[in-house]
Amino acid sequence: MWQRRWLTHPNGTKALNGVVVCTSDPQATAARYARYTGLPSVGQGAVWRIDTQRGALHFVDGNVLHTTFGLRPPTLPFIAGVILESHDLARTVHALENGNAEIATMTGGRRVVARLPVALGAMFVYECGATDPLFSRWRHGAQRLHPQ
Repeated sequence: MWQRRWLTHPNGTKALNGVVVCTSDPQATAARYARYTGLPSVGQGAVWRIDTQRGALHFVDGNVLHTTFGLRPPTLPFIAGVILESHDLARTVHALENGNAEIATMTGGRRVVARLPVALGAMFVYECGATDPLFSRWRHGAQRLHPQ
């Protein structure tokens, strides 16, 4: 499984840091996952999360998804995207541009979002050196995408 040839990727991705799930009731969904995993859920209102040893599960409602990423869920619940760690965000951006991906930055350039067809999950969020949780600023005013 951990074959050396599959451990590096041309876009600089090195790890899965999380998943964004859009649901009509993020608090109830996070509570359900917390019971299942035995891990605590934290959050308030429309933004909840569960931290695991390998990444975070983010639960948001459709308004948060739309306000933050400009995406509308086609159905609920909806796995809106994944959060990936990049060891070189410039390399990631270059690979995305070569693939004609629609990309935008957020969190002062420490995150890049690639929009995908909804069938693929709508977005990949790449982060490098971002220490704040993806939706941490939601309580203090939504963070928004900035087109590249």
